[in-house]
Amino acid sequence: MPKRLTSQVITAIESPAEGNVIEWDTEVKGLGIRVTAAGQRSFVLRYVIAGRERRMTLGSYPALSVSAARDLATRHKGDIAHNRDPLDQRKAAREAADMRALCRD
Repeated sequence: MPKRLTSQVITAIESPAEGNVIEWDTEVKGLGIRVTAAGQRSFVLRYVIAGRERRMTLGSYPALSVSAARDLATRHKGDIAHNRDPLDQRKAAREAADMRALCRD
């Protein structure tokens, strides 16, 4: 059952024996915390764009706080509402030429 994510809720989630488990936030739809079998905790955002379900990692907990994850998820949801896929934007930024490549050309 979804819960309002807090630091106490996140630290109380037990690691699964294998794979991962996601606890969804009740405050920001699509925001969740993924806990792996190794105990790693990361915020994820689940969304649908152009009829396709996507899930992106926002950052690791506790390096990214709950409130910062909510803010980041809300900003991404604004992009999604304007039909801009955050995962496509992330991929384009990774593939963009860097200064070394520009100087070489």
